[in-house]
Amino acid sequence: MTLTQARPVLPVSMAAQVAAYDWSATPLGPMAEWPAELASSVSLVLDCGFSAALVWGPHLITLYNDGFAKILGSKAHALGQPFSSIWGEVWPDIGPLVAQVHAGQTIFQENYPLLIERGSSLEQTYFTFSYSPVRDADGRVLGLIDLVVETTEAVNASMRLRESEARARRLVDGMAQANWETDAAGMIVTDSPSWRAYTGQSLDQWLGAGWLDAIHPDDKAYAERQWHEAVARPRQVDAEFRLRDAQGNWRWTNVRAVPLLDEQGAVIKWVGMNIDITARKDAELALRQSEERHAFLLQLSDALRPLTDADEIQRKAAELLSRQLRVDRAFYYDTNLEADAATPTQGHVGDEQPPPSTTLSEFGDEVIAAFAAGRTLVYADTQRDRKLNAAQKAAFASIGARSAVGVPLLKAGRPVAALGVHHSQPRAWSEDELRLIDDVADRTWSAVERARAEASLQLSEARYRTLFEQVQEGFCIIEKCSAADEPVDFCWVEGNPAFISIAKRTDLIGLTMRATFPEEAERAIDIYERVLRTGEPAQFEYAMPSLELILELHVFRPGEEQSGQVAVLFQDITQRKRAEVALAEAEQRQRALLEGIPQLVWRADGEGQWTWASPQWTGYTGQREGDSLGEGWLETVHPDDRDAVRTAWNSAQETGVFEVDYRVRGANGHRFRWFHTRATPVLDHYGSIIEWLGTSTDVDEMRKLQERQHVLVAELQHRTRNLMGVINAVVEKTGRASRNMADFHARLRDRLQALARVQSLLSRLDEHDRVTFDELIHTELSAMNGGLERISLDGPTGVRLRSSTVQTLAMALHELATNAVKYGALGQPHARLSITWRLIPASEGTAPNLHIDWRESGVVMPDGEAEGRSGQGRELIERALPYQLSAQTTYELGQDGVHCTILLPVSARTHE
Repeated sequence: MTLTQARPVLPVSMAAQVAAYDWSATPLGPMAEWPAELASSVSLVLDCGFSAALVWGPHLITLYNDGFAKILGSKAHALGQPFSSIWGEVWPDIGPLVAQVHAGQTIFQENYPLLIERGSSLEQTYFTFSYSPVRDADGRVLGLIDLVVETTEAVNASMRLRESEARARRLVDGMAQANWETDAAGMIVTDSPSWRAYTGQSLDQWLGAGWLDAIHPDDKAYAERQWHEAVARPRQVDAEFRLRDAQGNWRWTNVRAVPLLDEQGAVIKWVGMNIDITARKDAELALRQSEERHAFLLQLSDALRPLTDADEIQRKAAELLSRQLRVDRAFYYDTNLEADAATPTQGHVGDEQPPPSTTLSEFGDEVIAAFAAGRTLVYADTQRDRKLNAAQKAAFASIGARSAVGVPLLKAGRPVAALGVHHSQPRAWSEDELRLIDDVADRTWSAVERARAEASLQLSEARYRTLFEQVQEGFCIIEKCSAADEPVDFCWVEGNPAFISIAKRTDLIGLTMRATFPEEAERAIDIYERVLRTGEPAQFEYAMPSLELILELHVFRPGEEQSGQVAVLFQDITQRKRAEVALAEAEQRQRALLEGIPQLVWRADGEGQWTWASPQWTGYTGQREGDSLGEGWLETVHPDDRDAVRTAWNSAQETGVFEVDYRVRGANGHRFRWFHTRATPVLDHYGSIIEWLGTSTDVDEMRKLQERQHVLVAELQHRTRNLMGVINAVVEKTGRASRNMADFHARLRDRLQALARVQSLLSRLDEHDRVTFDELIHTELSAMNGGLERISLDGPTGVRLRSSTVQTLAMALHELATNAVKYGALGQPHARLSITWRLIPASEGTAPNLHIDWRESGVVMPDGEAEGRSGQGRELIERALPYQLSAQTTYELGQDGVHCTILLPVSARTHE
């Protein structure tokens, strides 16, 4: 069976809306009766790559294209309405302009301010537009064409620039970022704390001509030349260049300096200041880029407007883009993710060969994933990009793409093509360049789609019959065929093969629905009858138990009610419904998984407003899920961390990553713990963020361990510095006291071994531990060879020494012990050594002290020994200990040996 010929359904563009509009109900009358001037003007407006509207006749009936529809915004029902009612809120402003056009004038307004309705409020906007009269053959004005560009963004940017300049002037008048002086020759000889605070330079780096090192390499020669020329012929300096701040960022600065002259006109010195003008420079750059982008897009629209061939549109757009960006090539290529294929189509390659057909996977999984998600790919340097492996870098090198941008083009949510921009040199693509590439891709793709749609429309009538026969969806025409006194029923009039296949019957034509499907007919007949009566289309799901099918029916009236006919499109959704059930079950399993992991899981919308919190969140914080939604979860964040969290959210909109550490209050309301929170965005097929999925992981213990590590590293550095100081002193004093190199080696070895023993003690300590005196004296005496049985030790254990005193005190004890072995109690069999110590508790205003008494007895003192025992050891005790440790010492060389006392401060926690 076949259907009567019908037009295919096109996408709902303004061209489609104009074609479908009931113009017979307007002063314009049916479309078929429109005059040639009106028909050609409508075609011109719809095909225009610029935002355009046609205002026709004395009633000012309005038609417009897709670009103008975006400007209308919430005025969704403006088609076919009078221009004066569409813009009623600004008609007092633009009405006189329209009247001038009808009088034969052409109107052009640049940045025209209008307060228009958008949404539920009035918005201040600015437009640049042209009203041009449309005339008949006799020169009479029949209507006007409105070409318009909204310039609100550019005007606001200009206003922000003026405000920025005003703020900059106030800043200059009030306070500069840095003030400084030089001598008459222009050399820095005095400190400028404000300069050094701004740049982070040290005093040594600042003095002389060191200030030049803080200037951007690209600006250094200019700044140096400006300064030298001013010094050579004294004049005021007013220069602008980039300066590195204390954080390592490049900021624009305005340097102003004047010479101070004496009475004879000679330069005494120069005084100057720096004013930060980064905000002004950024605003100027943004305004310039915006103006250049708009100018180029206007040029692109003018170039594409007369073109009707899709390939020529792509080639022309790529040519203009490559010249605008000064890149080696720009081109379009078809993509097929399922086949892993990329095939160049049209573009501009200059002197380069077009890249060959290739596979997308050669360039990495990121390319396929980004194209599937509709996300633009950007590579500043493919040969140094750490995300690319060697094979992927080689793939980019093989097509001469050292830097590249790829913009996927979607159709029905699927990537079917892409715009590629390649350059043979590394390139840091600016945000404005990327925005321009996206705009060109979007506009060109719209023009290509329109050209292809028009070409398809020319062939559609010829192809329709074949399409009708082969379409997979069932389609049929039914007609009301019941008498007035009978229950409403419909007869099968015509159907395509797919419909016959779904119905599983070949004899339906001419039969009634109640006769063929008595169990399922009643509900469908009610809907068909309502569509026939009202003319309003209907869509519904229809279960057919007799056929074991679930169908989705689209019902509409193809003609007038009097025809009694209704068209029905059948789609078998049995498998889809089963898949939906499976999806619901999968989502339930996913929710169970999210609620089972230990992290606190949450979801937020594209603006960062929470939409869901897991039971882990509510369990830890004690906050109800409803209270956490929106920004309610911030109530659990430590007040000191909330600004950092908000800053992270603001930057996440640009970087695509939300990652921050902050403290979260537990359910008891008092204990805060550190959490590391990270969220990744879920993107729609336009690359816009529609949702964030985040987790918060408890890192409280990890942060404590990191803090302890910092303390230990600081302690290690402190001890190392002290050790190097002691070694330096030991080497120096040993050298002075040694008779020859062999003697130096022996003495130095003994003393370094003593230091090593002390370091061994210190290295075993925890953060809050201290070396005790009994440990130190036992360690030192145990290193002596022999004579230990003649030593008497008496004193308390656990007297804790200050870490800063251990090394110096150990060296003093080592010298005493070494001399005792060489000359005294430990070197003579009948001599004795008594070492006693006691703790003197702290009193008001004084710290606790340790008193050490070293006494030899029974030592035979040969002539000349006193001189031998009066070297480095004695110097260390009598001079170094008082100086370095604030100790009180005595050293007496008696007839039967040495008697030495040491009184030194010890740790406040002196005993355990």
